Amino acid sequence: MGAHSERMRLERIEVIAADPAAPPDVRAVFERIVPEERFHTRAFAELAGAEALAATQGAHDLGRRALGLAP
Repeated sequence: MGAHSERMRLERIEVIAADPAAPPDVRAVFERIVPEERFHTRAFAELAGAEALAATQGAHDLGRRALGLAP
């Protein structure tokens, strides 16, 4: 589901934007796009609805683990 993907993308962007070890120019770009990504995350979640998000959360978590993106 797109809403789960948008949330995961936002998490990665926020980490990079806040990483003091990242090059300053890279951090600056990611800091600039954080507000847009937050908007996208909220919009996709609203379009999907709480029921659909809850119904697909287990499959999303399984996929993250299979890709090595979660413990």
